[in-house]
Amino acid sequence: MTLLDRFRTQPQKHPDPAVRLAHVGEIPLTERELIAAIAREDEDARVRKAAVAKLMDPAALGAIAQADADETVRDEAAVMLRDSPWRSR
Repeated sequence: MTLLDRFRTQPQKHPDPAVRLAHVGEIPLTERELIAAIAREDEDARVRKAAVAKLMDPAALGAIAQADADETVRDEAAVMLRDSPWRSR
C-alpha cells in the first residue's frame, strides 16, 4: 500500500452515492459478506437495491424484504427470493 492509498476513500464508504453504486456493480459475487453488508447498511436506497440484486443469501434477503426502510428495496429483495434457484418449488 502506498502512502496515497491510505488517504483514498474506500469506494463502499465514499460520500457520493453514485460512486458507491458503481462500486456495487464491480463487486464479485464471491464477496457475499460485503454485498450483504451494503444491502443492509448503505444509507442510499439505490445502493442497497443494487446490492440486493446481487445478494444470494436467502436469510439476508428475507430480512431485507421485511425490514428495509425503502419499499423499492423490500420489493427487490422479495423478487430475488421469489426468483432464486434455491427456492423450493
